[in-house]
Amino acid sequence: MIALRMESWPLWVGFLVLIAGAIMDLKTGKIYNKYTYPAALLALILATAKSIGLPVPIWGGLESCLGTAAIASGLVFLSYILAVAGGGTVKLQMAFGAWLGCAVDLRYGWRLAVASFVAISITWLFILGAAYLIRRKIQGETSRAVSVSGGLILCIGNAIGIAVSDAMGWV
Repeated sequence: MIALRMESWPLWVGFLVLIAGAIMDLKTGKIYNKYTYPAALLALILATAKSIGLPVPIWGGLESCLGTAAIASGLVFLSYILAVAGGGTVKLQMAFGAWLGCAVDLRYGWRLAVASFVAISITWLFILGAAYLIRRKIQGETSRAVSVSGGLILCIGNAIGIAVSDAMGWV
């Protein structure tokens, strides 16, 4: 199990980044750059140290960190283009992808990023649909758009995506 391996501590740091971002998003409605960029930069520094041969207790190097972050945030960027997710959500996923890339090699990182995106998309559709139905039932209103916390969706979707990937043996 990926989450229980000692080398997977960066994955848990990534989830802590997601949880803190989700709390920030729920409280303020925004995920600030002053939070997401340092989180991603710290993962990048660790991955760079690993790549140049320093004894850093992580699995993935610079290519895994950058590649997984690019794939993870690039897929969520599609939601931004469709006006479903905000820019902070994309950057939060980039930071998580960078930490995920520190936890695994790129050959597994891209699989986890894609599986997480599928789970994020399904979670987003489910929660948006539920929020729409609740609003319609309680308020009788259907004209206004429904919005949900992107950070919360990322927490749930990434956890599901990684758990399913692990259970299916993709890691």
